[in-house]
Amino acid sequence: MAANLKTYTDINLSPNQKYFYKVTAANGGTQSSFSNVAAVVMPSQIVFVNFNVNTAQNGSTPWNNLNNPPVGGSIISNLTNSSQQNSGLEMVITQGFSGPGFAGVTGAGIFPSGVMESNYWNDGGQLSQLKFNNLDINKKYRIGFFGSAIFAGGYSIGNYECNGKSVQLNSLYNNSKIVYLKDLVPVDGELVVDITTAAGSPYSFTGAVTIESYDQLETEESQTTEQLEAIGGTPIVNALVNENKTLDPVAKALRPQEVITTSDISVFPNPFTSKIDVQLFNEKSAIVTLLLYDLNSRLIYKTADVRQAAGQNKLTVNLPSGKSILPGSYIVSIMVDGKLAKAVKLIKVN
Repeated sequence: MAANLKTYTDINLSPNQKYFYKVTAANGGTQSSFSNVAAVVMPSQIVFVNFNVNTAQNGSTPWNNLNNPPVGGSIISNLTNSSQQNSGLEMVITQGFSGPGFAGVTGAGIFPSGVMESNYWNDGGQLSQLKFNNLDINKKYRIGFFGSAIFAGGYSIGNYECNGKSVQLNSLYNNSKIVYLKDLVPVDGELVVDITTAAGSPYSFTGAVTIESYDQLETEESQTTEQLEAIGGTPIVNALVNENKTLDPVAKALRPQEVITTSDISVFPNPFTSKIDVQLFNEKSAIVTLLLYDLNSRLIYKTADVRQAAGQNKLTVNLPSGKSILPGSYIVSIMVDGKLAKAVKLIKVN
C-alpha cells in the first residue's frame, strides 16, 4: 500500500464468504506489531431503506424510499434489493416515531445527499419499533442504522436493540458513520428492533436502514468469553441454569475465564452429522481440545489434546462411528491451554 493511507478497499469479494484482515504499520525501517484480526461475512443480499417524507429527498436506485410519515401501523412490502429484485422482505413500523426530523447533513457523505438529509426523530423517552418480516430462518442478518441532524441541541444519540444486542449512534452532523446489529437470527421469520433516545440526549434521528443477509457461518464478531452466545441470541450460561437457579456442570465450564491468546474461532458445519471442524488463529503455540456436551450436562465426547503452532489452524473432529450420538442440540466448547476460548450450540442431524 502507498504511504499515509487511512483506508483500504478490497474488491471482487464473494458472497457468503468470511474474510479476515489485520494491519501493520511501518515507519522507515521499523514495523509495528499486527493489529487484532477483523473479520466480516459478505452478504448475499442488501436492502437499502430511506426514511423520508418528501419525494425531493428520494434516493436513486437501489433505495426504497418510504415517502410516508412515521406513523405506527405503516407497512412497506416487497422491498427491492441492490440488484433491483424483489427481496420479499417487509418492514412494519409497529410503534411510530415522533415525526419527520430536523434536516441532516447534505453534500458528500456515505449515502446520497437526500438520504442523509431526511430522517425520523424520537423525543427523549420515546420508544419506536420496527419489525422485519419474511426473513429466511436459515440466514443471519446484519442491520445497519444511519442518521444525521443539524441542530444546536448537543448530542443526539439513539439506541438500537434486537435479540439482546444493542448499538448506539450519535447522529449530530453525521455523514460517515453507520452502526450495525450483527449476526441476528430471525425468530419465526421475524426480527423486531426497538429504537429509543439515549439518556441525556434531547432527540435521536434515524434516516436510513440497511438489511444484509448471509449464510449462517460462524459469527463475524470477535467473541470473548464474556460474549458467548448460543444460536438465537440466548447466553449459554443463562440457558443452562437449572430449576434451582444454580449452574449445572456445563454452565460452570462455560463461565467467563481468563482471556486467552486465540481468536477468530469458527465451529462448523451447523447442523452437523459426524464431523465438526474448528478454524482458529493462535497468537502463539497452544494446546487445543474440543468437548461435546448434551443439554443434560453430560460430557458426550472429548478429543485428545492437540498442540497447534502459532498462526491459522484447523482442527477436524470425526466423531467415533461406534458411539451413539443421537440427533438433537449439543454444546461444543473449545479449550485452549485449559481455558475456555469459545462455546457454541450446534444441532446434530442424521
